Amino acid sequence: MERQDEKPVSASAFLSGNVFADSASIGGAFYSQSQLVYDAEKKAILDAADKGGCVIIGRCADYVLDGTEGLIRVFLYADIKVREERVRERNLYADKDVLKNIHRIDRERRDYNRYYAGRDWEKPENYDLLINTTQIGVDGAVQLIKDYLKMRGLL
Repeated sequence: MERQDEKPVSASAFLSGNVFADSASIGGAFYSQSQLVYDAEKKAILDAADKGGCVIIGRCADYVLDGTEGLIRVFLYADIKVREERVRERNLYADKDVLKNIHRIDRERRDYNRYYAGRDWEKPENYDLLINTTQIGVDGAVQLIKDYLKMRGLL
């Protein structure tokens, strides 16, 4: 199966209003591959949460688990220059393509969340804790999250 990542259904499905536009027949019913992947991810998220404490990054988990006792929704962000540096350090893309890919991935995340959760992923009201990692880095964010969990009596 091709990598789905956080992408909504195909553009033709979205524009036509037909979520089955990229579909295949399964047992006489039509399901889009994107919807099948989302449904499988949703089940995996719910199963993981049922087993106890876990960390789930992305996949509309904040939406899927909405109302779950003890749910903490965290949004990490950073200035674009710092994000570029972090991506370059990981050698994921050619230097000339780093910024373009950051913007592409942000757009895909935005569209995925709008499609499946019906909301914008970057809006503060969707989260319990927002952390700017520009100055404190990932390790600083981990410490802030631990402190927050202690304050909430969850750690």
